[in-house]
Parts: sequence; C-alpha cells; structure tokens
Amino acid sequence: MYDWQTKFSKFKAVPNLKKFHLFEFSSDKPGIVTCQEHSNAAPVTFTIVGSEYSNTSLPPVLPALGLSDKRQSYLYEKIRQFVPEDKRDLICPLPARMVEADHEQQQVDQEESEEQQVDVDEQQQQQNEESVELQSSKAGKLCDFCCLLDYFQMCLL
Repeated sequence: MYDWQTKFSKFKAVPNLKKFHLFEFSSDKPGIVTCQEHSNAAPVTFTIVGSEYSNTSLPPVLPALGLSDKRQSYLYEKIRQFVPEDKRDLICPLPARMVEADHEQQQVDQEESEEQQVDVDEQQQQQNEESVELQSSKAGKLCDFCCLLDYFQMCLL
C-alpha cells in the first residue's frame, strides 16, 4: 500500500468536485484538469498543481497494520472451522495476543519448575548435612567400616 496522501498533498482541491461528472486530463497541460457537470455543459478548468511538479515516482510504501485483536479472535473462533484444515494456520491463525499469553504462561511455568527444583536440591543438601552430622555423632559408637558404609548409603539416596 502506498502513501498517496503524502504524494498528493501538494495538489489543490477542485471546488465543488461532487457536482462534476466528466474530468479531462492531458499530457499537453500537466497539472490542469477540465471538468464538466454533464456532456453538454461548459467546461471549467482548474489548476490542481503547478507546472514545476513533475514527480513521476511512486510514493513511499506504508507498513501493513495487520488485523486488530478483535478481528483475529473472530476469525479464529468463528471462521476457522469452515476453512480447509491445511489452510487454517495461514488464514485463521491463533491470535497474536493468545500466542503471547501462551508464551508468557510457558515462561511462568518454567520459572516455577526451576524454583521447585532449587527447593528440592536445597532439601536434599540439608538432609545430607543432617546425615553427616548424625554419622559424626555415631562415629564414637560404630566401627570405621560401619560409618563408611552408612556414609555411602546416604550419598546414594
């Protein structure tokens, strides 16, 4: 889509444009339009741009805005069922806000999972420390072999 508003911003408006039905442009008279109310009416000439204007290039391209969230949701929820299955993701994809929400939820779930793993690791570390302390207190009562055996069993848990 081109930005025609910017391209034609230097053009002057034709007064009472809606009353005219015939318009004539000529390369012999650039920037001038001849208008008539009907085929038998007297022609009226207007200068809509000065003769110094000779820009023949296309105007700048406007970025596509895409569909609104409301329209995306409507297509996804109401129309998608009628679209051939192999074209659904192209014509009626999951709305962008739902994709973002799903991605955010996955991040939250991942963070919670990591926090739970840290908690489990901390609990295991604490149990190991308590077991080592218990082994130390039993060391006087058990032989060296038994203490070593208990220590290896604790490490395997």
